[in-house]
Amino acid sequence: MADSNAVSLLQVLWGRVSPHKIAFIDSKTNQRISYGDLRRSVAVAASGMVSLGICPGDVVLIVLGNSIEFVVLFLGVLALGATVTTANPQNTVKDIQRQVADSRARFVFSSGSLASKIQELRLPMLLVGKPGFPLSHVSYEDLLDDGNSSAMNLPAKKKLSPAALLYSSGTTGVSKGVILSHGNLVAAMETLYTARKEPVPEDEVSLGMLPFFHIAGLIYGVLATIYSGTTMVVVAKFELLEIFETIERYKVTQMTAVPPMIIAFIKHHSSSKRYDLSSLSRVVCGAAPLGRETHEAFLRLYPQVARFPQAYGMTETTGVGFGASKDTVVGSAGKIMPGFEAKVVEVGTGRTLPPGSQGELCLRGRCIMEGYLNNPKATSETIDKDGWLHTGDLVLLDTDGNMFVMDRLKELIKYKGFQVAPAELEALLLSHPAIQDCTVVPFPNEEAGEVPLAYVVRVPHSTLSEAEVVDFVSKQVAPYKRVRQVRFLDAIPKSATGKLLRRELIARSRSRL
Repeated sequence: MADSNAVSLLQVLWGRVSPHKIAFIDSKTNQRISYGDLRRSVAVAASGMVSLGICPGDVVLIVLGNSIEFVVLFLGVLALGATVTTANPQNTVKDIQRQVADSRARFVFSSGSLASKIQELRLPMLLVGKPGFPLSHVSYEDLLDDGNSSAMNLPAKKKLSPAALLYSSGTTGVSKGVILSHGNLVAAMETLYTARKEPVPEDEVSLGMLPFFHIAGLIYGVLATIYSGTTMVVVAKFELLEIFETIERYKVTQMTAVPPMIIAFIKHHSSSKRYDLSSLSRVVCGAAPLGRETHEAFLRLYPQVARFPQAYGMTETTGVGFGASKDTVVGSAGKIMPGFEAKVVEVGTGRTLPPGSQGELCLRGRCIMEGYLNNPKATSETIDKDGWLHTGDLVLLDTDGNMFVMDRLKELIKYKGFQVAPAELEALLLSHPAIQDCTVVPFPNEEAGEVPLAYVVRVPHSTLSEAEVVDFVSKQVAPYKRVRQVRFLDAIPKSATGKLLRRELIARSRSRL
């Protein structure tokens, strides 16, 4: 596990680029902030936080969408020596209250548009933008007015507090606070920079559309942008036509996406033709497996994309672990990144398996979390005595080191003792021209134990029937993998980062038994 006494993240980030270069641009307002102004704003914000009574070691909750203010506040908390915990603005009040109680957050930074929700937390609050009703709070502008640049020279602590407490998405269980140190974040930046294996172009402009509150948006977006000294265009919400327009307007060269975003690009390719997307030359995809067919379809429709690597990581690994390079196989999550060790073990016994075998992926290295907050049992169940983090992901690691994610162990469907991976069936279903989106979940069956149940979203105006879906899959898979039931939905529930929320659909399917 990483050393929490490692150098502060900000000491590593600052000074890597000209202070006059633009760091972040707001896609809606065209607001821009240079690296010099960013550093000054972070220092002033940290000083202002001291005036609010926030101390080193305190936990500050940030509930904000993607914005330049998010970046300033996040880094300001770290500059002060405090810890950030982030929450999805779409979470319910109860969800956020549970996180506040678990993390013991003492202050909340949020948006004026969320004031009615945030006030129920009963914490001192700072708001970006004005609330729609009278409310006691500190404004973002007041924070910057009250602070001063002396925060740039805050005395170093002998032991750094954790940098972040990021809560898992809860797609397969109860959310847990993942403790990430400054050392974890620094190691993740060094890993990404080394793994890229090619110089970062000076004119690189990236698109910040993954949520900053999530590990993927934080690592591949905010921190990677500053570490590499490039420019990011910040997008508050994924709306496809606005994404196309933003790429054209700002000549975006690189973006990080999740599979549903890639699928949206494919399904709406005809709309993209109205925009000049020729600048987009590199796309990174992660957070969930991307099938070979989808990968190849995207490159066929967007041939200007010369680099289309996949990446694999978890909140518990600071968002990194595996990444594709020039010699990796299409459809794989790439090869192990620098600074990591990996092994595949047999499910149930923990026996290390040879290359070419399918089993649970285990990782070890500097990016591995310090543990789960207030949960030593879950920590010991996840990180063994030798420091190996058991990911809970079923993978295949071939003889050349290419890693293929098969599925989450907890999501495997057990059909008469056979294991069925939902991701395999989902990739097959998505190849049907009348299917826009889908997910597959286990459904209880007295004879088989569990059978695959498919939730399907049809493309507009399609009359696709359940029988047609079942027949389409049956012709292409082994008998035990066949979809036994199909239910149609208007949309598949997903987290803010595009992960399928199978747990919701599993609960829904079982409520109809």
